[in-house]
Amino acid sequence: MVLSWINLRKMVQTEHAKMRELKRRATDMVNLPKRAMGTWLILLIFIVLFACKEEVAPPIERIRAIKAITVTERAAVINRNFPGAVEAVDKSSLSFEISGNGKLNLQLEPHQILD
Repeated sequence: MVLSWINLRKMVQTEHAKMRELKRRATDMVNLPKRAMGTWLILLIFIVLFACKEEVAPPIERIRAIKAITVTERAAVINRNFPGAVEAVDKSSLSFEISGNGKLNLQLEPHQILD
């Protein structure tokens, strides 16, 4: 392959361009932490400035007035008597199975006591 001076010069220039680009990228990679540090520093300054606020006083507790009544025992207690009897509204019918042949049915009425 015969290289002419023009082709050789173009090849060298492209190689130099590639080298310059690589050098620029490497420099950017080195400078990246410095730029990031500046960003963090600015962010830290804003946080410190906006975090320093005046303290808000807690709200004052109000003491509310109440209506007080003194409760005493009455001298004469009123008893009321009404004629009649009280009966339950609902009745319960219970049945139990016991061992053996029989079945026990209990019908309970009000005031009835089982012996």
